[in-house]
Amino acid sequence: MGRVNPVFVRPEETFEILDEPGVGILVLDRDLRVAWANARAMDILPIGNDIPGADARRVLGALLQEEESVRKLLDGASDISGIDLPARGPRGGKRRIRYSSRKIEQGPFAGIRVLRLRDVAGEERYRSFFRDFQGIAYRTTESGPVLFHGAVEAITGYTEDDFLEGAVCWDAVVHPDDRPGFQECAGELRAVPGLSTERVYRIVRKDGTTRWVRDFAKNVCNEDGTPALVQGTIHDAIGRREADDGLLSSNRQLSVLNKIMGVAASSLSLDELLEASLSVTIDLLDLDVGLTYLLNPERTLALTRYHHAAPKRYLARSRTIKVHHWPWNFVFVAGQPRYIERGGNPGAAEEEVLASLEVSALACIPILAESVVVGALFLGRRDRPRIRDEERRLLEAIGREIGSGVLRSMLHKRLEAAHRETNLYLDVMTHDLKNAGNVANLYCDLLIDEPGGAAAEYAKRLRESIRKSTGILQNVSTIRRIHQEPPDLRPVSLDRVIRAERERMPEAAVTLEGTPAEVWADDLLSEIFANLIGNAVTFGGPGAGITIRVEGCAKENRMVVVTVEDTGPGIPDGVKEALLQRLGGDEDQVHGEGLGLSVVGMLVERYGGRVWIEDRVSGRPDLGAAFRFTLREVARTERKPT
Repeated sequence: MGRVNPVFVRPEETFEILDEPGVGILVLDRDLRVAWANARAMDILPIGNDIPGADARRVLGALLQEEESVRKLLDGASDISGIDLPARGPRGGKRRIRYSSRKIEQGPFAGIRVLRLRDVAGEERYRSFFRDFQGIAYRTTESGPVLFHGAVEAITGYTEDDFLEGAVCWDAVVHPDDRPGFQECAGELRAVPGLSTERVYRIVRKDGTTRWVRDFAKNVCNEDGTPALVQGTIHDAIGRREADDGLLSSNRQLSVLNKIMGVAASSLSLDELLEASLSVTIDLLDLDVGLTYLLNPERTLALTRYHHAAPKRYLARSRTIKVHHWPWNFVFVAGQPRYIERGGNPGAAEEEVLASLEVSALACIPILAESVVVGALFLGRRDRPRIRDEERRLLEAIGREIGSGVLRSMLHKRLEAAHRETNLYLDVMTHDLKNAGNVANLYCDLLIDEPGGAAAEYAKRLRESIRKSTGILQNVSTIRRIHQEPPDLRPVSLDRVIRAERERMPEAAVTLEGTPAEVWADDLLSEIFANLIGNAVTFGGPGAGITIRVEGCAKENRMVVVTVEDTGPGIPDGVKEALLQRLGGDEDQVHGEGLGLSVVGMLVERYGGRVWIEDRVSGRPDLGAAFRFTLREVARTERKPT
């Protein structure tokens, strides 16, 4: 049994330290397969949950419009930093992805690559929070900063990219006289779980001038309690003194927005999203009253979905709101936030709203899904008659993030409904066509038994056509199972599966060079042999000899090579490439009977192997073809697949 590489035993624990808000992270193993991907990568890349374990070329090829660029990105020997590439949008449109990659050369991770993907347009939503932020928000690990946003250039003279790309490190910016104390505090943050601190020190700006800053920092720990990263905010010390009175802590604002973004990104259920986001917002911003409204399909009424501490008096009158009435048309129709405050001289109608909710200030924030209003958040506070500008910007950002989650949930719900409908149609079609095929086969048998020659020959051809149609239906059903059912691999006897397929197709002259090997597979393994034997019979004719051979793989440990070869007319070299596209599981390139080779390719990949085509006799394509593929062999000491 081979040694297991410790890097990939628990990739979700090994690489989650790389996670970064708003950035898609892919970790590639030494074979350029995706060993780990964070949640943001799943959102950016069009193949979603199929990313882990997939070939990186296929993953990036599904995203980027220029296929040649995929090869250059992955085959290049040097690291790549911050290049913009054209990409396919989720609805077929165009977008731009900012791409960086780094290959690790030493240590236990040597040979792996770390790819970073930023959706340039999507990143703008995240950055908008920092435009008016008069400080620097950061997140850093032992390998350097992963988040560095805000008034970076105004405070330091350097750009955000200078720090993120490693051109300048923060330690070097700290004034030499203050650096020892800064580094001592940094060491404590990396060592003491749960530590938070405030420190004041000088920095040397890019122009050589000195400035005092105030740094609020705390560490974030792994599940085992060890510090994983440090995050915080940095402010101009003088500006901070002037702004301290009445401003929210910037670190707290960042924490609130991060948590809302996490809820919006992880919730597929609309009810779960609305309830959790309302609860998190009220808890983290110390609000007293909250309601979530959603528009009805006709967009005439706003209906209460969730509320927190809303008085019965208010709910009795405003559980349903007519959105075209003042002042709600400003929120639900125009899509603009509305702030009703006792300190702002509200009108009579607005004064009644405050009184019925028993609050002194109320924020009415539209929930926007791609600029379309789908609902609103009503958030109230009893103890202060005004909502500060910093709170307003944060609440509006929260409304946009919740809107993104609502859109994702609605699309997921529609996709599930379409999926169920498609499966229903496919089940009905498969069942009814199989029944019709069985009846047609009975009539064919009766015609073949009748004397008359020509009619019997036509009946044989008709039966062969029915067999092909039945095979197509079987392949469609198999592809659906491959996509729907995750692999549940177990030890399977190759000899038993091959002999069962040979008995099922008595018209095929199959010779088996038997083997006691067991491989990791499931009950779909037989479909590989059914399709390859069926192809050999179809194209080789009834007189073609078929041989199935199982051998050890000299180039790969604990793998077996399975060969299905025939003595038919063979496959010309120019045709092999087109067939390999089918064996690669490219369903866009095939139809009808061609699905059989696509099924073979998908199943071999499902079992962790590879497939290729050779001549039965090297250099003589006219003497027959040989389809070869590898499968993982079960070692005696193994109980489940690794």
